[in-house]
Amino acid sequence: SEAEIKYANENFKSDKTEFRKGDICKLDFPDASFDTIVCLETLEHLPDPKTALKELSRVLKEDGILIGSVPEKSYDEKCERIYGPNPYHLLKFSKEEIHLLLKEHFKEIFEQTRASAALAASIFHFGELPVPELKQYLKTQQIPVR
Repeated sequence: SEAEIKYANENFKSDKTEFRKGDICKLDFPDASFDTIVCLETLEHLPDPKTALKELSRVLKEDGILIGSVPEKSYDEKCERIYGPNPYHLLKFSKEEIHLLLKEHFKEIFEQTRASAALAASIFHFGELPVPELKQYLKTQQIPVR
């Protein structure tokens, strides 16, 4: 909201930061504008998270870092049982859906940004996507892995 933007600009603005309202699926920035993008707990609020990921990839510099998180469906459902439905969550991502979304976009992110590293901590932590499986997939796409 405008109130939060105003608060952030009044309290946290510096010569290296700017706070403004925008559309994550149509960012008003040139290609390769950012060294680092932090996108936490956002994709579940969007009707089209794939477009958002493509747009984040577009504005991220070739050697940039994208840090993100999304709640897993079982966690969302647990919160729903405790607190009631969250009317702002348009989507719930199962571990399998997160797996597919990340697997589909890892290749694109690596190709478009030439990133040297990526981390999807929760799916690796819970063993839903074994690191060797992701590395093998990336290798089949001719993307170098360590």
